[in-house]
Amino acid sequence: MRLALDPGHGGESTGAVGNGIVEKDWCLSFCRLVAARISSCELPEIADILLTRNSDVDVSLLERGAQTNAWDADLVISVHVNAHPSPSIAGAMAFHWPGNDRGQAVGGAIMRAVPSPLHRKRNRLFAATDDPAPDDNWLQRPRNVLAPHNATAVLVEAGYLSNEFDSFWLLEPAVQDGLAFAAICGVLEFARKFDP
Repeated sequence: MRLALDPGHGGESTGAVGNGIVEKDWCLSFCRLVAARISSCELPEIADILLTRNSDVDVSLLERGAQTNAWDADLVISVHVNAHPSPSIAGAMAFHWPGNDRGQAVGGAIMRAVPSPLHRKRNRLFAATDDPAPDDNWLQRPRNVLAPHNATAVLVEAGYLSNEFDSFWLLEPAVQDGLAFAAICGVLEFARKFDP
């Protein structure tokens, strides 16, 4: 299978900023970590890994989809971190395309393996909306991230930069390794159901 890792934002698009972390930088560093961990595992299920960006450049959502589609990716894991006006909102969550059972299984496997400091108390896995209306609801942005990819795609929001607790843990190497392990769990779940 061919895996695409999609680090959010880049270039002029910084994404969320908070508690000393810039989303675009964290996402790129984390996706590189995941790629390195997967490569070091030498998983026979993975034929190749693509990063939709490997430097600090702005790549539009449509360009990201064009890359993964031209590359014929089987699974796309898009990585972001969140922000919220309320600093008490915290925790990782994932989104999949509605009705995509493999995406739901991948997102579920990732969320079950997320390190405990980033666990949410409530729902952690959501189906994005399939309604293209621009004023739909809070599930619209995940739809915009997932929709350009022909492959099964999952959006992982690793935590909230507006939350001091999440921001602290997102910088901890052990938690980053735990998140990378969670991503690998999702990849292996997809590989288990993969049929070329």
